[in-house]
Amino acid sequence: MRNKIRSFLAHPLLTDYRLLGGLWLLLGIIAALTKLHANNNFMIFRGVFWHTWQQLPLYVEYPAEYFDTNYYGPLFSVVVMPFAVVPVWMGMLMWCVALAMGLYVAVRRSLLTDRQQVFVLWFCAHELLTALFMQQFNVAIAAIILLSFFLIEKERDCWAAFFIVVGTMVKLYGIVGLAFFFFSRHKGRFVLSLIGWSLILFALPMLISNPEYVIGQYQEWFAALTSKNDLNQTSIAQNISLLGMVRRISGCMAYSDLWLIVPGLVLFALPYLRLKQYRHMAFRQTLLASVLMFCVLFSTGSESSGYIIALVGVAVWYTAAPWQRSRWDVALMVFAFVLTSLSPSDLFPAYLRKEWVQPYALKALPVTIIWLKLCWEMMTKDYGSRELGELRELGELREPREPREPRELGAFRSLRALFDRTFITFLLVGVVNTLFGTAIMFILYNAFGCSYWVSSFCDYFFGSILSYFLNKHFTFKFQGSTWQSILRFALNIVVCYLIAYSAALPLTRYALESMHFSKTIVENIAMLVGTVLFMVINYLGQKFYAFKQSS
Repeated sequence: MRNKIRSFLAHPLLTDYRLLGGLWLLLGIIAALTKLHANNNFMIFRGVFWHTWQQLPLYVEYPAEYFDTNYYGPLFSVVVMPFAVVPVWMGMLMWCVALAMGLYVAVRRSLLTDRQQVFVLWFCAHELLTALFMQQFNVAIAAIILLSFFLIEKERDCWAAFFIVVGTMVKLYGIVGLAFFFFSRHKGRFVLSLIGWSLILFALPMLISNPEYVIGQYQEWFAALTSKNDLNQTSIAQNISLLGMVRRISGCMAYSDLWLIVPGLVLFALPYLRLKQYRHMAFRQTLLASVLMFCVLFSTGSESSGYIIALVGVAVWYTAAPWQRSRWDVALMVFAFVLTSLSPSDLFPAYLRKEWVQPYALKALPVTIIWLKLCWEMMTKDYGSRELGELRELGELREPREPREPRELGAFRSLRALFDRTFITFLLVGVVNTLFGTAIMFILYNAFGCSYWVSSFCDYFFGSILSYFLNKHFTFKFQGSTWQSILRFALNIVVCYLIAYSAALPLTRYALESMHFSKTIVENIAMLVGTVLFMVINYLGQKFYAFKQSS
């Protein structure tokens, strides 16, 4: 039976990219025409441009134009502009087709094998239609995450950074692209590109409005996301995630989502410790799959249409493994397709959908099981067992790069120990830790309503775990006692944290006393000041204490 299925799926017609491209194009057209008069989401997106052009508030209701509220960043006004300046029917058609073909191109331009691409395109076609019916930008987010990963693989770090920044400044989800930093072969270029694109894209909406308006709208955006998180907890259409599923099944609303988010982050981060597996494309692709599923499962803003992101990850997970998938894996794929993809449609029994799937967010269940299995595989399996020919097809075999010799500094030999490649690597690792920890800090403070101290503590708790392993193995290549280095590292972190943040808040309050900013703005600025102070003194502590090599 399995051989017959394989033979059927290998039919030339089913693997013809012209057929697949035509199918995805047709899905975009069908969605646009079917929902031409039920296009509330598109009207919200269209309004973002016109309200920016007219310098009206972006995060208030406009009941005369549409229902609900916009929650996308100010940069979205520029993204949606080509679709907003044309008649509504034309913009709607262009929008749905652009979303469908954008994801199609992202899959086709990836380093996935032909077999993988065909599987992803067929497996995700129905879920694509579900997302297109809602005109949701989630389709573009899936494409952005894919592109950021494969552009790094192709050593086009500048463009990878561009897509990461666009995804972050439109819907925050794009920030997960930073998880691929460790696979970059040009980390310095990548970091500089992130900084450069952030400055450019932050200012870009000012071309159609003015700086004061745009800065004010960014502040309003963070406030809107904070209030939306509270609304998501009880919304039947939101929080369709692991977080929402556990909350709805348990019926408990009192606990913090951090009880699930923190263990989830730990599980997500553990595979990074398998440094020897980094060289295998299958391992890196599986991490891509983990990222695609994680950002949906652990977000209170996840909705049904967002599962186009997660199901692309499910398809990549299934096809990336260098070993033969078991019958249980096949059963999980069928389970995911039926419960996750088909449950919102009329192909699924209405009673089960209304009485079980929607009330308990069970759409997240198959993806949750698959993600947990993925985490176990990444910690226990060897991803280096592909045949040599397939490795070449995937671009796995790379020529090793010769390390660059450090420049001779002549009379400044005494400074070589500080300003060498170790110093540069430390700075790059510091940037990664800062971006990772700062993202956690601001999301907890602004989206989850955590306090100043809880938010900043979580920043350095998770950032420090990442920092320890990266600086020990990559920066200083420390060979001494592990437990001694852990204790010294922890002590250094605690001391630096207390010094930096104890000084940052009173200094910021004193400096901004005459400006009458709100408490929220002052504490956000204080956290940035604390970040800078911590980076400086933490470098000195790690260099000369925590990872100091014995004579």
